[in-house]
Amino acid sequence: MMLMAGWVLHIPFSFNYTLLICCVIASAAAGNIWNDLNDQKADLINKPQKIWIGLHIPKIHALTAYWVLVVWAILFSLILFFQGFSFVLVITMIAQISLFLYSIIFKRMAIAGNLIISILA
Repeated sequence: MMLMAGWVLHIPFSFNYTLLICCVIASAAAGNIWNDLNDQKADLINKPQKIWIGLHIPKIHALTAYWVLVVWAILFSLILFFQGFSFVLVITMIAQISLFLYSIIFKRMAIAGNLIISILA
């Protein structure tokens, strides 16, 4: 296999691209917080050294951070929606609903839970 010297992937800076990245990061962070809030019992057994919510961060602050990140993700996707990228709003809403449903229903179902997480990843 031959390496192509000097070839660099060039992605021009754009405001829309930055908003998309912020939307994805906010959605992922919100999903992680929500998962940590709902998996505290399992995490006490499996990963007791990695528990932050409840010990270092009050649950109300984590829940507030979750909602702030969800609102930010939706606002970023709304801005992109009004600039002609309607699919971003649809994907963001589906991702948020899927992460919520995963944490309360689908994580107990091996195939459905893994399928949802793989699609979102």
